[in-house]
Amino acid sequence: MIIEHGVITGITQNAKNEQVICVSTAIKTTCGSCQAESHCSTSVVAKFFTPKAEAMQFTVHETVSVGQQVELGITESRLLAVSFYLYLLPILVFVIATALSIELLANTAFEHELVALLIGLIMTLGTFGLISGKLKADKQQSTPSLIKILPTSPEISAQAINIQTID
Repeated sequence: MIIEHGVITGITQNAKNEQVICVSTAIKTTCGSCQAESHCSTSVVAKFFTPKAEAMQFTVHETVSVGQQVELGITESRLLAVSFYLYLLPILVFVIATALSIELLANTAFEHELVALLIGLIMTLGTFGLISGKLKADKQQSTPSLIKILPTSPEISAQAINIQTID
């Protein structure tokens, strides 16, 4: 199981009067930990193209507060399957479709390589459409699950309940 930490950014009630929390995860880039970040053009480009934080919603029965941390998890097998569908399968479809098009269209009026590339591109785009539909249908399986809600720190709890400590 791959574990990631998130922060509760909102708490609402759904139609069934259950407590729904909105959890946001931080996007981590390697540029943030590099010593040469201030002198590197790659870090400037990375700041503009870094994706926004993802927000997920979970139904919980525990008492929680905004700012509290949670642990999210996804199984390695599911992560590998989704990675295969998104990265490797389209490349395989493109290569196989292009190679088959070259072989099947040999000695015809459509023998040109651009036709084979166009067929490979169309097949790849169709594969992306099928993958998108499959992943949307399996959204419950491909999204992380809420593992546990981490306890708040004593300082935050003391401020929330207005507890004063006497030394």
